[in-house]
Amino acid sequence: VRVGFLTYNDVLHFYNVKSSLVQPQMIVMTDFSDMTTPMFDGFLVNVKESAALINNLLDRIPLLFADTPEVDVLFGPAIQAGLEALKAAECFGKLFIFHSSLPTLAGQGTLRNRNTGKEQSLFQPQASYYQMLAKQCVQQGCCVDLFLFSDQHVDMSSLLLVTFKTGGSLYNYSNFKAREDAEKFQGDIQRNVEKVLGFKAAMNVHTRKGIRATKYYGSFHMTSSEMELAAIDSDKALVVEFKHYGKLHEEYGVPIQFVLLYTTVH
Repeated sequence: VRVGFLTYNDVLHFYNVKSSLVQPQMIVMTDFSDMTTPMFDGFLVNVKESAALINNLLDRIPLLFADTPEVDVLFGPAIQAGLEALKAAECFGKLFIFHSSLPTLAGQGTLRNRNTGKEQSLFQPQASYYQMLAKQCVQQGCCVDLFLFSDQHVDMSSLLLVTFKTGGSLYNYSNFKAREDAEKFQGDIQRNVEKVLGFKAAMNVHTRKGIRATKYYGSFHMTSSEMELAAIDSDKALVVEFKHYGKLHEEYGVPIQFVLLYTTVH
């Protein structure tokens, strides 16, 4: 298993935790117009080989940003950076995104605070950017899990789109308090990491003449012929609604076949 770490506010911070280094190194990216991973060697590393540097980094991150003033933050470019890292490594994987505010930094994925009298509009994503990003993630097998820590409006309908479309999970800790919520958060992380996953999943539904699948529900990206998921696990449910256009014969039954193809890490 390989892991990589980046942090973000109004810029992206990539960390080199290659086992041969004495201490972690940081590379800062400020231009997101043509997203690439600024380093390949040292970003995605073997957990066991780099365990000492990973622990060092996790201890240092809170200290590095303890006095950072609140600024406009990004969101979409962080997902894009993780996606590009997986592309460069030619592998599938999962992103754990820890986020706490509305992404207001000008550029790709920026969102505005919507003050509208039409409540139903709040359930619709603001822009097509996250829809396109979700499609790219599904094609690569990049699942996005979102951990939200916010006591204010973050436009969840927009932020959650990539998670929803890639078969990821949402963990929402409203008004998070470390003393009260740390145990739950730790338990959620542990369970998530220990899940058995199937990556780059595709599901087809087959049945007999006169019966047709008409609607699909769940966390997936729908193409013209099948449901596609960057990843699937035992906590996910997919629902299919059928309609029949002829007489049903009790003696013949209604044969329905679900075909699910996926790849595991084993």
